[in-house]
Amino acid sequence: MNASDLEGIIEGFNLILNNDTSIYTREQGNSKSVIDLTFTTPSLGQLESWAVLDKAQIPSDHKVIISEYQEAQPESAREAQREGGKVTGWKVSTLSGEMKEKMSHEWDREVKEFPQDISTAEDLEREANWIQRTLTLILNRHAPPTRITPFSKRWWNVKVKKARQHFSRTRRHFKQG
Repeated sequence: MNASDLEGIIEGFNLILNNDTSIYTREQGNSKSVIDLTFTTPSLGQLESWAVLDKAQIPSDHKVIISEYQEAQPESAREAQREGGKVTGWKVSTLSGEMKEKMSHEWDREVKEFPQDISTAEDLEREANWIQRTLTLILNRHAPPTRITPFSKRWWNVKVKKARQHFSRTRRHFKQG
């Protein structure tokens, strides 16, 4: 298993990394690494605490990791669990320019059919609901769905992944000499 396989599993199951990545979990001579990772699922949530016991006497170059889990989940974690597989967003950034253009034309067609006369609070509410329904319909037709949870890492993208792979490859070559 390599790093990209592990990243696929982490993203696929939306796992939460509980480690403090500035703390080494393995030391052998001058070699130090953060190789022992502690993950939890979104339904379990973040661990209450996570630490490394530096002074533990064990017959291994890996350090002892201790963690604590508190069963009471925050409301956001329970809410995410209840939603299950419900779509909570769309991966619009993955769409081609052509597809975005198609969606734009579809929106323009829909707007022409909706009366634009807003004179009361009820008219405003009706139009807001229409906009939400119409956008949802168009996005459901054309954009891949995603499930956004309180633990999603929306900043992790292809650019970050490639930079991380390049860094890992460079570090590996450097260590090999």
